[in-house]
Amino acid sequence: MTGPQRPAIPARLAARPVDPRRGLPIPYVNEHDDGTVDFAVINGGRVLEWVRGRLCGLCGQRQEFLVAFVGGPGGFHQRLYTDPPSHVTVLGQLWTCART
Repeated sequence: MTGPQRPAIPARLAARPVDPRRGLPIPYVNEHDDGTVDFAVINGGRVLEWVRGRLCGLCGQRQEFLVAFVGGPGGFHQRLYTDPPSHVTVLGQLWTCART
């Protein structure tokens, strides 16, 4: 018996390293300089890098003009988000994948 088919990984994330346990691409901001990965902790050293370079927090590539944030109504009203901005297309594709 096989499990459900996982949707294709968005093209911008396809080049990212994959977490062997989850089978998911490792977001740029969760990959630490010592080689460890922690999905719950953002790499503080990369924060200034992606802000200055206007990089996507998921794929690490330069962003276009429009960016997207993940968060709820509270984050929207307070303009505070715990995750960095990402490409609109990448987040849209991931949202689609998560809902299937």
